Amino acid sequence: MNFNFHDLITLLPEDFLLVAICAILLIDLFLKPAQRGVTHWLSLLALLGTMGLILADHEPDTVAFNGAYIHDSVAAVLKLFILGISAAVFVFARRYLIERKLYIGEFYLLILFCVLGMLLLVSAGNLVMVYLGLELYACRRTVWSRSTAIRVFPPKPR
Repeated sequence: MNFNFHDLITLLPEDFLLVAICAILLIDLFLKPAQRGVTHWLSLLALLGTMGLILADHEPDTVAFNGAYIHDSVAAVLKLFILGISAAVFVFARRYLIERKLYIGEFYLLILFCVLGMLLLVSAGNLVMVYLGLELYACRRTVWSRSTAIRVFPPKPR
């Protein structure tokens, strides 16, 4: 299998979202708890930027990585729907998280990883891509439940 640069261009929205997630992860590492709004707004910008890249795509039917990734108009509509719903979740969840003292960066990052997994699942053309998308989507359970449990229910001193 030869490397084809066009395959990476086909995955540009997913590539952009992955780079944005990594950047938000690093930025969130150095933020104080009072500055969590930065993570919120950067996550929304990442979703909107990904939506913009999907809308700017002019090739209706494209196949990449020897059929593992299929991008067509149905996939574009489903991706826009996933990104729009995720943006609405971020907007409506902010107040809920602040009221319950759960306003942490992990919420946004895990949702973004789940969105990336869903975007890959929408365009999956074979089982390897389905496995990759499911792994990204399933990572939310282990990390979110452990970090939230520690913050919400701290261990009792003995």
